[in-house]
Amino acid sequence: MLDVLRRHRAPATFFVIGSQVARHRDLARRAVAEGNELGVHTFTHPDVSLLPPWRQRMEYAQTQMAIVDAAGVRTSLLRFPYSSVPSAVDDANWPVIREAARLGYLTVVNDLDGEDWARPGVDAIVRNMTPADGAGAVVLLHDAGGDRSQTIAALDRFIPLMRARGYTFTTVSDGIDRAQQSTAALVGNAPSSTADRWQAAPVIWAIRLADLILRGLALLFVAVGILVLARTLLLLLLARRLARRRRVHRWPWGVVSAPVSVVVPAYNERAGIVATVRSLVASDHRDLEVIVVDDGSTDGTADLVDALGLDGVRVIRKPNGGKASALNTGFLYASHDIIVTVDADTVFEPDAVRRLIEPFTDPRIGAVAGNVKVANRRRLLGQWQHIEYVIGFNLDRRLYDVLGCMPTAPGAIGAFRRRALISAGGMSGDTLAEDTDITMAILRAGWRVVYQDRACAWTEAPASVSDLCRQRYRWSYGTMQAMWKHRGAMLDRGASGRFGRFGLPMLALFGVALPLLGPVLDLLAVYGLFFLDMKKTAVAWAAMLVVQTLTAAVAFRLDREPLRPLLALPIQQFAYRQLMYLVLARSVVTALTGTRLGWRKLKRAGDVADDHLLAAPQPTDVATGGRGGRDRWFDTLRALALGRVFAYHMFGAAWLSFAFPAMGVMFALGGSLMAASLDRSPKRAISSRFRRLLPGLWALGLVLLPLMIWHGWTSRPAWPALLSWLIPLVQPPGSQWAADVTGVLWYLVTYLWLVLLSPAMLALYRRWPVGSVLAPLAGVVLLQTAAPSASGPAESVLTDLATFGACWLVGFAHRDGRLRRLSLPYLLALVALCLGLAVGWLATHPEAGLDLNDVPVAQAFWSLGFVLLLVRADPPMTWLARIRPLDRLVTVLNSRALTIYLWHNAAITVCFAAGDLIGFWRVGQLGYLVVALMILTGLVLALGWVEDLSARRPPRLLPGRRPTGAISRGRAPRSAGRPAVGAQSDRRQQKVTAMR
Repeated sequence: MLDVLRRHRAPATFFVIGSQVARHRDLARRAVAEGNELGVHTFTHPDVSLLPPWRQRMEYAQTQMAIVDAAGVRTSLLRFPYSSVPSAVDDANWPVIREAARLGYLTVVNDLDGEDWARPGVDAIVRNMTPADGAGAVVLLHDAGGDRSQTIAALDRFIPLMRARGYTFTTVSDGIDRAQQSTAALVGNAPSSTADRWQAAPVIWAIRLADLILRGLALLFVAVGILVLARTLLLLLLARRLARRRRVHRWPWGVVSAPVSVVVPAYNERAGIVATVRSLVASDHRDLEVIVVDDGSTDGTADLVDALGLDGVRVIRKPNGGKASALNTGFLYASHDIIVTVDADTVFEPDAVRRLIEPFTDPRIGAVAGNVKVANRRRLLGQWQHIEYVIGFNLDRRLYDVLGCMPTAPGAIGAFRRRALISAGGMSGDTLAEDTDITMAILRAGWRVVYQDRACAWTEAPASVSDLCRQRYRWSYGTMQAMWKHRGAMLDRGASGRFGRFGLPMLALFGVALPLLGPVLDLLAVYGLFFLDMKKTAVAWAAMLVVQTLTAAVAFRLDREPLRPLLALPIQQFAYRQLMYLVLARSVVTALTGTRLGWRKLKRAGDVADDHLLAAPQPTDVATGGRGGRDRWFDTLRALALGRVFAYHMFGAAWLSFAFPAMGVMFALGGSLMAASLDRSPKRAISSRFRRLLPGLWALGLVLLPLMIWHGWTSRPAWPALLSWLIPLVQPPGSQWAADVTGVLWYLVTYLWLVLLSPAMLALYRRWPVGSVLAPLAGVVLLQTAAPSASGPAESVLTDLATFGACWLVGFAHRDGRLRRLSLPYLLALVALCLGLAVGWLATHPEAGLDLNDVPVAQAFWSLGFVLLLVRADPPMTWLARIRPLDRLVTVLNSRALTIYLWHNAAITVCFAAGDLIGFWRVGQLGYLVVALMILTGLVLALGWVEDLSARRPPRLLPGRRPTGAISRGRAPRSAGRPAVGAQSDRRQQKVTAMR
């Protein structure tokens, strides 16, 4: 375009993007040198009206600095992205324009738009650019954004065409000077000072550094993509091939009846050692000896095993010397040629030993890796580890098995030939990953190592983040130590050389390099969301997640696991995976610095026994839907109330409040539960309610307060007012931008006040039941007649308390049975009276409108009428238990009620922008509803665990009925030769009873 303008000697004004000026300094400098002028078009091309004021100033200032550095001038001209003609300026743009003027910028808009960005053809562009006869015009063209050949051709034709009609071409500033000759001349571009250039230099260097980093990340992204694709293809093709070969019985494995020695190294394993030893003794492989090596325990581990008095179990005590030393001691005392190693926190299935040693019918096999499963997977951290075990460990072992380079026979369930152990030199203390070290040594000695997926053992995974980090740190560091120790295999010949030139690089690429480079994907995704095409970035991220999900589904299918835990996979990508990145990075640093680590002991809780092999059915009550006595009618009412609240805020239909007064119902349910808590534990009733409600509010505040400040909270109150976000005795403050989200907090304020007042209210109710219910009704009438326009924080709280206080007290009446004792005709008369009073108030106060949420008196009476009827009703709920999806939905909604209520308006607010972005607007309100539900589901999955912690429950991704048997918690389905857990032999049932 500069070439065309120079050829025709026509100047123009280029409104430039600062980040591009920094990258193409020569073009900016040339534009000014050839008589054109530059203007600010922001630094990153955002919609400025949506930015907070500080971000707006940064966009202008950084673009100004880029122009100063590139062209040596300062500009006073500004054109906003997505702006057009003067008539398009609206209320959202006008304050931005005025603020820009205050900063010294003249905002420029256009009269005509060539619409060349749409590439409609040269003739159409020229036609769009041409002004009416005799009129001047500011004409807009685009010099970037794709193929601009039509723009250049149109400009080359347009300039001589207009000159032939008597037009001249000039810059914006010169055009203003010609039009307003009586005023001072406007200098569009003024020479910059030395101070300006010094100030601009850091900005330019920062951009160049960022570009360099981005190019480096792009190269790494390609490398990671190749590794991920290669790993995925290998896993899917080879792992399925291995599974298919074994399913059709073409594997040369048979029954092995040889005697087996089981070695259990133990150091302070009091929590799980009993379950481990009992599971081994209960093995269906008859000729078995169990050797427990106590490595200097101080918690009485050896004494517990001795006290069992089990035949075939020996305890060897030795001073503490580390796990490798304990294993070697066990090998020394082992009587048989086949040796199985077991961690002291692991429980074997009855057929695990028999399955594990089956491959030893092949004399070439020196070691066998078993299938390790996570037992304590009820909590979110356990679910994430369960996913990692199935995808990251077991699926990888299938791959390495096919390739003949299995790097690890896990210490939790591994089997070895004595001759293979001797040829490899036994366990070594040179590394922290002794199982990986010995497996590599066995491979180098010429033996084969295979994976037996049917030999299953359940291990207790770390239950805390700190324990998890310590365990994975030791594993990662130990694996690197083992790789370094056996690096010489790359130069060997024979079996050792094959492993060194094939197995070690595979492990280095997929076990170390790929996880280390994994953050590149996340960094580029975050960068793309903010600075690149958001839609394309989101689609690319979703596509990657789909590929990972498909890979995970294949892994779970091969491992005969239910797919439900994969619901935690998206969240795992944002939390757990980042944690593993840090652990691996720390391991690399440790390896490079040469630091040595000892045998680190993890805290054990014995959950492996409680969670899986010792699970027993829990008694359920059919009348309550199998929920241990929960009132499923109340649960259903609460679920309906949440749905009604969501629908009201989504569609704004006032009639919904008449059809189902949700807030009154929720307060009545809360009153009934509060009365029960006061009767059961008066001292802890209030504190327990606060404990369960406040963390959810704090989670909302941690997200919302920084966002409101970032977006520009100009009316932010002094810090004492912000304390209401900690204990909301009044409505917590919020900005106008987040008014829809903070507006729902009135319910939490009212609820907490009713909780605080409940001891006194309950005492008054039991002394004067009718008068106590009438008191809040009289209060709301008095407030609305005496001071109807009062709107302060205290007045709002009093109005809400008076509006819903009667519903809360009806909950008391339900609790003590007084409501049930009312005769049905009398109850129906009361209901009719309340509804009639509500309608009467609406009829006599038409100025208030017909939305009950805006008419407190009508709301109070209408809600009370419905609550009297709904709380008194006690329909049979056995049908709900029979409709399992609906039953499950009711359970989830009740377990996540607070999260849904606090975040539903945020989901609704975002759904419209997101729906427009992905094109759901084409299907109208239904499309936006789908988007809102998807966003809300994501928020519940991401933040619902806060409710679990507040209630002192194990955090779960999706709550529901706790599984009552091991088969429902991830155990394999019944298959040939492998009975389901609930159908084991009499001996197995006796074992479970004894362990319980």
